[in-house]
Amino acid sequence: MKRIIKTIVFLCALIFIVSMMGIGQINREETDIDIYNVTENMIKIWNNNTFEYKVYNETMSVSEASNIRMTNSINKGAESLVYILFQVTGWGLEFGYNNPQYNFTVILNWILFFVFITLLPVFCILLALLYLMCKGFVKCINWIKEKWKRNE
Repeated sequence: MKRIIKTIVFLCALIFIVSMMGIGQINREETDIDIYNVTENMIKIWNNNTFEYKVYNETMSVSEASNIRMTNSINKGAESLVYILFQVTGWGLEFGYNNPQYNFTVILNWILFFVFITLLPVFCILLALLYLMCKGFVKCINWIKEKWKRNE
């Protein structure tokens, strides 16, 4: 199960990157904007809206200090992940903008095909569970009908 989840996450990341490359191509076809200014402004906006960090002082209790340190750690981790996401998004947009000769829809279709192949065993299991639930529901209804006939 862990392997399937890792594969799905990896394929979703690939879909995201290829989608950003495709969006970069679309931007080139529609307008003549400077893609580098767009991506840099996107990062500048994020830098202005970063998380607020609390400062620890000696008058705080141990639990308050622990809460502040934990909150600061979570905020720093979230900020790092968002920064990585913005950088990958900018890279994908710029790559797609600079390489209009590539057909990213074909790559995206192949990735979606692999996602479908990866999820096929999960769909089979869900279909089997649905079948067993329906079978059990029919048995319950037949059992109730038999009890009803005996009582009449």
